[in-house]
Amino acid sequence: DYVLTHSQEGVSFFKDRYPQSGARCFYIPHPAYDSSVYKSDCHMLWDYIIWGTIARRKKVLEFVKFASKCKELSHRKIHICGRCSDPVLDKEIRDALPQNITYENSFFTDDELKNRISSASAILFTYDGGSVLSSGALIYSLNFLKPIIGPRVGSFADLEGIVSCYDTFADIPSIPLNRDNASLAEEYLKQNTWENFPDKFLGH
Repeated sequence: DYVLTHSQEGVSFFKDRYPQSGARCFYIPHPAYDSSVYKSDCHMLWDYIIWGTIARRKKVLEFVKFASKCKELSHRKIHICGRCSDPVLDKEIRDALPQNITYENSFFTDDELKNRISSASAILFTYDGGSVLSSGALIYSLNFLKPIIGPRVGSFADLEGIVSCYDTFADIPSIPLNRDNASLAEEYLKQNTWENFPDKFLGH
């Protein structure tokens, strides 16, 4: 009867993919996991962090190959951390790493993950635009009040203002690392809680 999506693009995707469906499709922003704010008070170890489960659809390998040939990124410190269960992909990433990129293939506890994200100036998502409509990792990242960079699709595009969006990897070097999105991120965390999700749902 109803289809709920966490990105505005999801509504048009559903209508295009399932035109015969009589279900009503509507958009509600992904609720924040909690309203806590994790402010960084430590020395920044990296310019960018790429975090989360590593799979081919997330284009981490493609970004590593791009960054290894990009002069504008050659002086930027980049850290990749997350579980990669594909041994072939893991080896391909390791073989392609330039000196300015570090890589940890591991599962991290919440505290370990928070420590790593807090140690980076900005959070970078390299996802393939054709494979993502919404991202739980994006929503989790809001709590760190850091500049966030991601593809101009789905929930990343919905949050443009909080998120700096790119069309291709070549746009990334020119995106400022000191963009202040803290007030907008905090407003999102305040407005989109699991507590008010039922009222938003019933309002449709």
